[in-house]
Amino acid sequence: MKKILHVGLDVDDKSFHIGAFCSETGEVFELSSKPTVGDLLKKLEKFKALNFEIKICYEATYIGYSLCRLLRKANIETVIIAPSLIPELASKRVKTDRLDANKMAKYYANGLLTTIYVPVEEDEHDRDLIRSRSFWLIREKI
Repeated sequence: MKKILHVGLDVDDKSFHIGAFCSETGEVFELSSKPTVGDLLKKLEKFKALNFEIKICYEATYIGYSLCRLLRKANIETVIIAPSLIPELASKRVKTDRLDANKMAKYYANGLLTTIYVPVEEDEHDRDLIRSRSFWLIREKI
């Protein structure tokens, strides 16, 4: 039987910070990878070899839905979370990418994060078209 490994990704231009937590064993892992899906998947293969089922979350960011879709295509359960709804402790205001990734992994394992809807690509294209038309209409009225 596979153990579930909840992974929190802190995504930026220079690297992906990976915090992983297994609630069944209490194991905590910290890694980083180049900011590419290929390098991230290589790092995660080590956990698959240890018989972990991987579940990933990351904050909604400039990357949009592309990372989520690519990870899902690689058969990794992935969700995007609403950054403004991540629980915050008043006494813990230290913010680093590594700590954020670990916090997300633990919160994800405990069901404390709010996920956002990831539209299919066709819906996203339709939304972009409607937004651009709305922008054009607003601009023409000015």
